[in-house]
This record gives sequence, structure tokens and C-alpha cells, in this order.
Amino acid sequence: MSKLTFGQSVTLGFALAGSFAAQGLTTVNDAIVITEFFETLRLVDPAVPTATPMYFSPANPPGVESLPGQLLLEPAGTLLFTQASYIRRYDPATGIITYVAEAPSFIYRNIALEADGSVIATTGVDLYRINPATGETTNLSDSYTFFSPRKLSIAPDGAIFVIEFFRDLVKIDPITLAFETVPVDRDYSLANAIEALPNGDLAVIDQ
Repeated sequence: MSKLTFGQSVTLGFALAGSFAAQGLTTVNDAIVITEFFETLRLVDPAVPTATPMYFSPANPPGVESLPGQLLLEPAGTLLFTQASYIRRYDPATGIITYVAEAPSFIYRNIALEADGSVIATTGVDLYRINPATGETTNLSDSYTFFSPRKLSIAPDGAIFVIEFFRDLVKIDPITLAFETVPVDRDYSLANAIEALPNGDLAVIDQ
């Protein structure tokens, strides 16, 4: 099992290419942490590369670390990850996993962090804002009917971008929660990932 000491870091929303069935990843210093389908959180040595399971505390309930999905690094150095209808927090210093929130509908598909640490999450039908300290969950899509929200990203100005499966690219104002369809020159409804860049552009991995 592998432990990490967390310092300065950068979080990536794109999947890791290669032989791993990576669902999500984050980089911490020179280390890469990934989630693998039907597996657990793993630490990847970028020089080889090889993947080894992360350290998990024996105090965790059985199976609590299994089947992780998307992975996010919090400013405090803890890791948030989706697990079907749950969001959980992993502390790499202790190996302990704790409960954060449960999806009110379906399962969590994607999560992203706002500047204040709040979690924005999509399920198969809705968009939510979650307080990661209390687990309080607010539906942000009451005024908008999603077909099937999928990938999402948060721009430097706080704007939330969501790709709808087989439909549109949607922009949500984080304060007013106003929804607008973003005009695009092609269909991005099947995109694998989107990432808001510092200059305000969106990078899209498209099929």
C-alpha cells in the first residue's frame, strides 16, 4: 500500500491514457493518483509507470474504497471521490474514508470544485451544489429541465459549464443560477470531457 505527503498540487479533469482503466485522476507533486473501474484508488509512478493500491485504514467499513469514480483534490490535501450514489473523502495521511453526501437521484456522474470548496455534481438528471463540510445538497436545476447532464467544468470566473448527453453545452451563472445554451460550431454532446482554461476558453475532448 502507498501513502503520500501532500504539498503543492494541480488537479486534472481528463482521463489518464495508457493501460489503466482510469475513471479520474489528480496529480500531487510528482505523484499521480487515479481511480480504476472495479478497483480502488491507486498511486502511479510516472517514471515506470506502475500502479499500486493506496493505503486504506483497517478501520474503514469493508468495501468503502471499492468502485471509485471521479477524483478531486481538496485544498486541504484530502481527496473527494464518487462511488455510485455517494461522494466520499479519503485522507491520505490516515487512510480513513468518510462519508460526504448521497445523491438525491440516480448516481453521481461528475464532480467539480468551486473556489469556496463547494462541490458541483451531476447525476443522470440534475445538477447539485454540495457543502462538503455538512453534506447539505441543493438542486441547482429546478428552473431547467436537463435531458441528461454529463461532463462539467468550472471556469475561473465561477461559471459552470455542463455538457448534456445528445443535446447542448449549457452555461450556468453560479450566483443567479440562470441557464443559457452556449452557441457552438459543432455538436459536442458526446464529448468525453471538458475543462475550463485560465483564459476563459473550454478545452474539449470529443469523440
